[in-house]
Amino acid sequence: MLVKKYRAPVTLLVIYSLGIATIIGSPVQGVVPSAHISNAKIAIEKKDLKTAKKEIELELSTQPNSAEAHYLLGMIYRDLAKPNEAIASLETAIKLRPDYVEAHYLHARTLLDSGRAVTGHLDTKPNSYRTIYNIDVLLSIRDEIDWAIDHGATYADPYMLAGMLEIGYITYRYHTAISEESKGHLEPARDVYVKALYYFDQALKLAKPNQRGYLELKSKVDFLRAYLDENFPKDKSFIRPKPRNIPLPEYTEEARRNRITGVILVGVRVDEHGGQGDKTVISGLGHGLDNEAIKAVSRIKFTPGTLNGKPVAVTCFVSVSFSLL
Repeated sequence: MLVKKYRAPVTLLVIYSLGIATIIGSPVQGVVPSAHISNAKIAIEKKDLKTAKKEIELELSTQPNSAEAHYLLGMIYRDLAKPNEAIASLETAIKLRPDYVEAHYLHARTLLDSGRAVTGHLDTKPNSYRTIYNIDVLLSIRDEIDWAIDHGATYADPYMLAGMLEIGYITYRYHTAISEESKGHLEPARDVYVKALYYFDQALKLAKPNQRGYLELKSKVDFLRAYLDENFPKDKSFIRPKPRNIPLPEYTEEARRNRITGVILVGVRVDEHGGQGDKTVISGLGHGLDNEAIKAVSRIKFTPGTLNGKPVAVTCFVSVSFSLL
């Protein structure tokens, strides 16, 4: 694991959507939206959040049990960077309308983006760092997005998020103190990667080639498929590639200013000579840190993997941690 340290207390996981940033959603079948709801939707599309919020407040003054109004208010608070208020509004919408697919999706995404799956940091020894993640919260978010998919979410973003949650889950596991007893109940890593590939593949089928993030998603699908197609780990003689040096990544000014920290997972192809081939970011943080992670991984010198004592090309993962302590 590659680590970069700075001082500050915040950790975030940022997951990027494939398509539009907000999903307006659909009203209850047979119910005509009020003028305030319609006006709020138009204002949201125009990014006029002040007007949108005012319209929703007017709607709630006469219709306090409107699930759609609470959902739209949650969307507005998300865009205003007020995650706690957004989560509260979305939870109210779900309570009023338990089958509200769009609200479940946005609730799961907001919980994840807010960093609630992260509980703190731990220094295990000098020059070593691990992040403590709340696996229970992460799994509850994963269950909610799975529910949304099972109950009718048919656009690319929920599938993209579901795939990222699987990758996030396996990444977090490797950076969390887990008891030996608990380890016996964990899903095999390969099974988690299989699920991630399924979700990414579905997102790719639903997305359009000209959508933002399409090529990055295709790269993830191609990499995970190559990784899962390799049967090396089943052979007891197989030895994975090993890094011979640990180059540190650089922090970007933007990431430091926004106090962004977390783990980036990079996929890399290591050839039979220890050289590197294709690399792709499987789980990123944005703010320029993904590129810095790629640069750090590119500087690693590997001892090649072997099978029956002979060097082989191997597809593998490298985690790069950015910490503001």
